[in-house]
Amino acid sequence: MVIFVLDGFTILFIILLAIGGAYTIINNIVAIIFGIIAIGAVFGGAYVIFTGIKAETILEKITISLQGFVMMTVCFVITILIDVGTGHRSFEKAQFILFGSIGQKMGVYLVDLILSLSVMVAISIVIQIAKCLKINHNGGDAFFNILAIILMFLIYIGGSWLALKDSFNNSIHKFDLETPTYELLEDTSIKNEFDFFFLTTGRFKAGTQLFIDGYDTVKKDIKYIEVTDGKRMGYVPESLLRELYTILYTINTDSPVYRIEEGYRTVTVPGGRSGRMKAPIATEEIVGFVTKGMQVDGMGTIYDTSDGELTYYGIILADGTEGCIKKEYIDEVKVPIDISGQ
Repeated sequence: MVIFVLDGFTILFIILLAIGGAYTIINNIVAIIFGIIAIGAVFGGAYVIFTGIKAETILEKITISLQGFVMMTVCFVITILIDVGTGHRSFEKAQFILFGSIGQKMGVYLVDLILSLSVMVAISIVIQIAKCLKINHNGGDAFFNILAIILMFLIYIGGSWLALKDSFNNSIHKFDLETPTYELLEDTSIKNEFDFFFLTTGRFKAGTQLFIDGYDTVKKDIKYIEVTDGKRMGYVPESLLRELYTILYTINTDSPVYRIEEGYRTVTVPGGRSGRMKAPIATEEIVGFVTKGMQVDGMGTIYDTSDGELTYYGIILADGTEGCIKKEYIDEVKVPIDISGQ
């Protein structure tokens, strides 16, 4: 018989490894449980699909098979929807539109498990009602089977739409939320661009004070300004906005003025895909000069390169020349508009 004798260092290493493993398991217990349930749901869903194939009627086959498909995919689909809805920051901003700030405290895996369980319970209740009605020959089982099918489609389609709507609000951090620029004159829809679509994703009420980031777009000859109220963001018609102040732009350092050209930048669009969008970019060509104390008209921030930062500011000189200078070479003074006499 061979006897293995462990030296003190090996024993210490094993103890530390066991402590480290236990600590890791305890701190990730929800993620581990999520993984076990998600994998188990895949096999469980496959079994449900198999039983659905053997059901008596075509409607029952479709209903039960769809139930199995939802069971197999629900954990993963909801994970993707949370990821899209939170701007691919699920582990930093673990919340979904149905949970709000409570979701931040629960964590993404627990939110996912609760939503997945809720979905499966709701679907199962409807299907079980259909089965009971059929067994007792009460009639109406077809109605509940159809209702279950509709419910499954609505959950997936509705969840996708909610996640997409939430994803449009993940760039609010790019706005300067110190002072609102506009006030909305009347209720209007919030519009957002998604590929080739200009979608309505909510509404702003009249009187809402809005912040801007300098972006605008034109759709069907209507100019839209990108705005936010600090919670939601999107485009609204420029004609429905009233300025809260005017801005005086004053040069604080002598500087050459550089030509602006229209370039393209790589951006991440909702869904995590990369795309190219037009953007103003500074060049090295000098088109004029400005001196300290000169007042000019402002055009907004300009990128220094196609993949650079917004380090330049677009200006218009008195003779109409357009160009840009370093942002730090221009001062902005906001002058409130007096509307007491309006």
